[in-house]
Amino acid sequence: QTNFHQESREIFAQVREATADMLDVWLNLAHVYTELKQYSIAIQMYQNCIERFEKDKNAEVLLYLARAYFKDGRLRSCKTILVKAYHTSPQETLLLFNVCIVLQTMAIVVLEDEYSYVEDIKDAIQQLELAQKFFTFLGNDGDKTKFDPELAMVESRHCSDLLSQAQYHVSRAKKRREEELESIRKYEESYKASIEKKKFDELHVQNEMEAKNRIINEQRSQYVEATKKLLVFEDPPAKTPTRRSKKQDDDGTSSNDDSNENSTGTQKSKSSNQGASIKKRSRKRASQISNKETLNNKKRKKISQMLVSDSSDSDDTGKLCIVGDDE
Repeated sequence: QTNFHQESREIFAQVREATADMLDVWLNLAHVYTELKQYSIAIQMYQNCIERFEKDKNAEVLLYLARAYFKDGRLRSCKTILVKAYHTSPQETLLLFNVCIVLQTMAIVVLEDEYSYVEDIKDAIQQLELAQKFFTFLGNDGDKTKFDPELAMVESRHCSDLLSQAQYHVSRAKKRREEELESIRKYEESYKASIEKKKFDELHVQNEMEAKNRIINEQRSQYVEATKKLLVFEDPPAKTPTRRSKKQDDDGTSSNDDSNENSTGTQKSKSSNQGASIKKRSRKRASQISNKETLNNKKRKKISQMLVSDSSDSDDTGKLCIVGDDE
């Protein structure tokens, strides 16, 4: 039979090329693709036929397109085309029967899916109730020339059976939703716990680093203090005063004073202990110098007196006699 379909497709394709303005050629070619289960191509052929020949209000052509959608599993598109066809021909009860079949099939797909949400299940229940209502109507008042009314009643009872199980599907969906929410809650709690643990670990590591740095700083300060105690500066040995000539003593008094003051100031900046000792020595030196000056002044005065007396005595002889210290 498949071979016949292949031959039919080739023949209708040749006919379409010869006479492209014939509606039946396009429809028959689309029927062949449908039988070959090439539904996407068949749907495209039906749509091209509707657009080319303006058959968007032709219930028969729309029914062919809905049939291809139904076989391809595209139930929503099938329902849309059937509702459109029924609006164009409301007197066709066969279209209403097909609409009810599609509603029933869509509801079964949703109810059998374990991962369906509660909202989807409630929508499916509404579709089943509507399909049952129309099946009952068609079983009682349907056109017997188009379909068997008993078939409509069978489908109506099938819808009733499905509706009796609706509460089970709703409770199952609710339970699954609660489980999902519980798993989400546990995941969020574990995530928050991991974040808190991470923060705690980071804080612990930071505290350990601060403690180590504190210990290192304390050890460093202790080492510095110990090093300072080891570094003891001794006072330099005191210099013994040397004898100087009278002239050097006379001329260098002021310079010695200045140099002593400068050296004293310099050594003060180095060490307080050295400064104190230098001050003590400078005071001693100053006292010695003052004593020497006193003695020198006394000697000068004595020598000047002796010179005066000798000059008075030498006026008679005409000679000057200088008396030294050895006299």
